[in-house]
Amino acid sequence: MSKAVCSIAQIGYIENRGQLFDEHNKSRKDIQFLFRNGNFQIQIKETGISYELFIPEKSEIEGKSRFRVKRIDLDFVCVLM
Repeated sequence: MSKAVCSIAQIGYIENRGQLFDEHNKSRKDIQFLFRNGNFQIQIKETGISYELFIPEKSEIEGKSRFRVKRIDLDFVCVLM
């Protein structure tokens, strides 16, 4: 799973200028642009596109958010003409 960290309030495409990290706090330099709208996001990479849907779940710890993630990865295939 590679959930990029970004402000929840941000809506629209943002260019990755080094501000995106995964859940292990590692930089996601492979993501060129990120689109986020509510619980849905699209990651645009040089090699493909990833669609992610975050489904809220109940958390046993007060003040903590918990999400189940559904993800589809599409990889670009080089086509020679």
